[in-house]
Amino acid sequence: MRNRIKELRLKADLTQGQLGDIINISQQSVSKWELSNKELPIDMAFTIADYFNVSIEYLLCRIDEPRPSYYQYQEMISDFSCLSKRDQQIIIQMMKYLRKTKEDSSSD
Repeated sequence: MRNRIKELRLKADLTQGQLGDIINISQQSVSKWELSNKELPIDMAFTIADYFNVSIEYLLCRIDEPRPSYYQYQEMISDFSCLSKRDQQIIIQMMKYLRKTKEDSSSD
């Protein structure tokens, strides 16, 4: 199965051995996965995707965007939920204002 392990590893300036040490597997396994000579176990696919901060879909070449927009929305929701109720209300009001401004400019 094709994957982007080598591309991500090289971009991070890591050797196969260094990546193996980080995720607790052998350099030989990294090499076999990069060459698609060995099936990448799903748990390791998640570990590698998490390490490189990409989606598993990107790692496995199913999509071309490293972090699809739904991940960005998850991060925004997580950030939003950490805010105080007052700050959440400010953000909501700002969003309503921006949406209205966009609608008004579209109708011109």
